[in-house]
Amino acid sequence: MTDKDVFNTSYTLVEDLTQRANRAVARVDLPASGADPNAQDGQKQLLGINQFPEDSKLNRSNIRGVVFDMKTSPDFVCDDPDAHVLVVMQGPANWWMKIGTIPLRDAKEWQSHQLDITNEEYFKALPSEGSLRFVFEGNKPAKGSVYFDKIGFMVR
Repeated sequence: MTDKDVFNTSYTLVEDLTQRANRAVARVDLPASGADPNAQDGQKQLLGINQFPEDSKLNRSNIRGVVFDMKTSPDFVCDDPDAHVLVVMQGPANWWMKIGTIPLRDAKEWQSHQLDITNEEYFKALPSEGSLRFVFEGNKPAKGSVYFDKIGFMVR
């Protein structure tokens, strides 16, 4: 299995070695014309993780949240002050479990994020979830890059 089997994007995904000492991070480069805010959800995916650790290492029913570090590039621009990254887990039949959102306006520096899952109905669906998605949402095009690092799950 290759990284292309595990990670995908609607844009351009690059392994970037310039943002953190001695480690690579995921850099998503948006198009020069800007990420189209009117595209369908599946066409606005900044980063998709299509494979979770095997069941012996991660009991999905014990997942209680998502953690990750994120920042935008110095040249990142979006004229929508409410533009954000929507974090979802995707299950069978393309069902999206919305975990939370992170505003892009405050993302110029690395920040650690923790999005808790508190909905009891979601706990029942967690064992069948198969992917994690970070999706651009906004009313205006976005240009530049978005960086991700240290993506993981909180478990009980």
